[in-house]
Amino acid sequence: MNPTDIERPITLADLVEAETFKDVCRNFYDLFGVSMRLYDAQGGLIAEQAEDSSVCRAMQEFSSGRTLCHKTRASVVKTIPSEDNPVTVDCASGCRYEILPLVYNGDHLGRLVFGPYLPSERESISIEPFQKDPSFDPRTFLPAFGSMRRLSKTAVEQIQRALSALLQVVIFNGHRTFLTSRMHIAAIREAYQELSNKNKQIEEANERLKEFDRLRSAFLATVSHELRTPLTSIIGYSEMLFEGITGDLSGDQKQAVNTIRTKGEELLRLISSLLDFSQTETGHLEINRKLIHPKEITETAVRRVEELAKRRGILIHTKEESGLPRIHVDPDRLSTALFHVVENAIKFSHPGGEVFVEARLAPASVADVPEDGMGFVLLASPDMVEFRVIDKGPGIPEENREKIFMPFQQLDPSSTREHGGAGLGLTIVQQFVEAHGGRITVGGKVGEGSVFTMRIPVSKTYA
Repeated sequence: MNPTDIERPITLADLVEAETFKDVCRNFYDLFGVSMRLYDAQGGLIAEQAEDSSVCRAMQEFSSGRTLCHKTRASVVKTIPSEDNPVTVDCASGCRYEILPLVYNGDHLGRLVFGPYLPSERESISIEPFQKDPSFDPRTFLPAFGSMRRLSKTAVEQIQRALSALLQVVIFNGHRTFLTSRMHIAAIREAYQELSNKNKQIEEANERLKEFDRLRSAFLATVSHELRTPLTSIIGYSEMLFEGITGDLSGDQKQAVNTIRTKGEELLRLISSLLDFSQTETGHLEINRKLIHPKEITETAVRRVEELAKRRGILIHTKEESGLPRIHVDPDRLSTALFHVVENAIKFSHPGGEVFVEARLAPASVADVPEDGMGFVLLASPDMVEFRVIDKGPGIPEENREKIFMPFQQLDPSSTREHGGAGLGLTIVQQFVEAHGGRITVGGKVGEGSVFTMRIPVSKTYA
């Protein structure tokens, strides 16, 4: 059933398959030897079990008989009985057709034609209507009535009742199945409509979220850019004051100016992080590659954290493996990524502790490579340059190692947490490293410290 046809009127074909009606007609024909035909309400033939009777064959032998026979059959096909009573149609030959209405729940579904048969009460047949036809031969016509099926009025009524009862049962079962199917389809349509509405709401919500993300990223980029210029001036003038370029300062004044400079630098780092994050969010991250030695990346990152390490009394050890190949990267992006990792190591190290920054080569046999999900390497692995940052801080529980790379996430989310920051540093690190075709991993043990490893592929073209 087509779901779009649920509201249309029920037809006979909806309720019962044609084969079922064919079986009913076949069984009654085997019992009574009388042809049966089933039509729907529109006059379409649904099923039949019919053979030409001896009288019908005899009528076809002469011209007027064929005409009368066709006229009778046309009348039978066009006759529509009322809802309650069968209709009898007599043929000029003396045979009879019974037309039974098929009505269910007040709906006219079709009709059943039973016949032709010869009524038992009809003892003789008049041949007067045919005698004027020169092709009529009573010697072949009259004997045909001897083999014609005869039924009494009582037998016909019993057959009609049996047929009506059987068809009512068949139609009732079909109607029950049909209603169940309609209800099922209606439920599916309702569920589908509800699901479509929900999907539409979700799509609209997603569009609003995308627009919100776009506006948020644009806002962050605009605000960050606009803040950096005046803040850079504040830091520059505070350095001039601290160095005494504009005149000598007292000890307390120098301490206050130094605080302004330090806090300004912290704020500038935060703004820079917001700007970097907004660029990656909006897909505007530019990677300007050049050939550079890994040692330059390490030195640049360490130089940017020297002041912070000095304030916390952290000693930074650097080590570069000899013979490292140059890498084709964006020096600013990669040194910023390493800077954030080292800065975190300093923040979470105990005062007076140590942080180790190393650069070494990871050969292709041990370098990280993509897999197909079943442990098989998809592509030949390249050599990697590893930047490792090792601290002796509290370490990161294994279940939190994925979380630390999510934006605006802190393992200590309280407003009174010891270490500041917006929770964007490691997010930016991951994005910068992956933009170079590399990856970052976290190791170490809780209570003993953390090990962050940035792996950057070595291009064979530039190695």
